[in-house]
Amino acid sequence: MKVLLIIAAILVAGLASGYEYINVRNELADQRNAIRASWAAVEDAIDKRAELVPGVIAVVERRAKTGSEVIQELNEARLALAAARTPPEKIQANAKLEAALTRLLDQAQGDTRWKKDRQWRNLLDELATAKNRIAEERQKYNDAVKQYNTNIQLFPKNVVAALAGFAREDAYFKTEQGAPRRPR
Repeated sequence: MKVLLIIAAILVAGLASGYEYINVRNELADQRNAIRASWAAVEDAIDKRAELVPGVIAVVERRAKTGSEVIQELNEARLALAAARTPPEKIQANAKLEAALTRLLDQAQGDTRWKKDRQWRNLLDELATAKNRIAEERQKYNDAVKQYNTNIQLFPKNVVAALAGFAREDAYFKTEQGAPRRPR
């Protein structure tokens, strides 16, 4: 009789452990998918801003006092962004575009002719909106990465993560210093 109780207890414990393993594995898979979905939103926001670059270049070329160096830098940054495939590559390419836009806006800030140009002001508004959307999506993405990374470090989830092959995600999207701002 005692043997049967011990066997029954072992079976119940095994089933409970298996059930918990499956639940934790599914939770981690959901969190990993949330990271991917959040990244897709970040990528979309970055790409939408990159689509504004040809308009920016057209206005800059029309204003001609700002050098072709900035135009070349914007084109190179946009091409790097288009070629980027992984989150770290996209983050790095976005930083290049951010720097090029910052440089352009810094150069244009002192020129009153730019401030009077309606197309330029509209582009600045669109760039500011795009920058804000990137910031919002970046925060959601970083939150998803942080939650996932925290969960794969906590017991018993760390055991399940190790057994099921879940790895730490290190592609945090940090804010850049000197981000573009709208000239006054």
